[in-house]
Amino acid sequence: MNKNYVGQFVGVVPPSAFATQGYPKQLLLMFDSLALDWGAAGMSLEDRKIIKDATTDINWLLKSEMLTLLSGLQASNELRPSAEAIQHARNTLGVSQVTHERFNAYLLRKKGIDAVPIMSPFEDLDIDSEADRDAVIRLTIRSFPVPTDVTPWEAIADFRSDKDARDKFWSLKQWINKVGKNGLKNYEVTDELKNLLNEYNQSMSLHKLKNEMGVFEVLVTTTVSVAEDLVRFKWSNIAKSVFQVHKQGVKLLEDERGLPGRDVAYIARAIERFK
Repeated sequence: MNKNYVGQFVGVVPPSAFATQGYPKQLLLMFDSLALDWGAAGMSLEDRKIIKDATTDINWLLKSEMLTLLSGLQASNELRPSAEAIQHARNTLGVSQVTHERFNAYLLRKKGIDAVPIMSPFEDLDIDSEADRDAVIRLTIRSFPVPTDVTPWEAIADFRSDKDARDKFWSLKQWINKVGKNGLKNYEVTDELKNLLNEYNQSMSLHKLKNEMGVFEVLVTTTVSVAEDLVRFKWSNIAKSVFQVHKQGVKLLEDERGLPGRDVAYIARAIERFK
């Protein structure tokens, strides 16, 4: 395994995550990589069939380093973790039940990997339970679009590598980290996400309108000014007019960073791209 996963944001998924193409694509809009235990003890016949049917996609993701096997991360050395290891994980995590994915995420975090256990897309979340960081992440994932089966994996990879999108992602990650400490209920986190997305979309619509009007005004005044200065050979004025166009673009970018709801701008960008 060539990639260094220390510090990476990794979703630990069960085989059932690959029952459709849409779900792993949705997850990879959030996570740097997914981690799968291909040799999990007690894997059902249904899970084995899912893995077999998804082999082409899995191999592509492995080659692209968007997916890794837990054996490559040296997390799951024991196919059947000892009772002592399970109990220690329960005590550390403060939960009564430890799933295979949760246990492996626990091991990966001890290795410096920001690993999060992810279940199926149909996982139930008690809306009245307090939302810890893992729950906030799962609830946030549900706000992302589910790309269609015909959406190529390359489109997901291109979106993930876009610099502007990545800058927006870090704002979202910071928001997740903060909200995961606030003691909110699951339903409150969901409502907060919806409100922020609504605020951002409304602000962005107004921002785009101002952008179009501002650019139009600058172009009109600049074109007239440049035309006049060309006749009069006033080259310094022409340079100032061109600079004014650039200055307007910079101002609009600065304004966008201060828009309400900007913490979820990455989600809005993903929805615009894949909805």
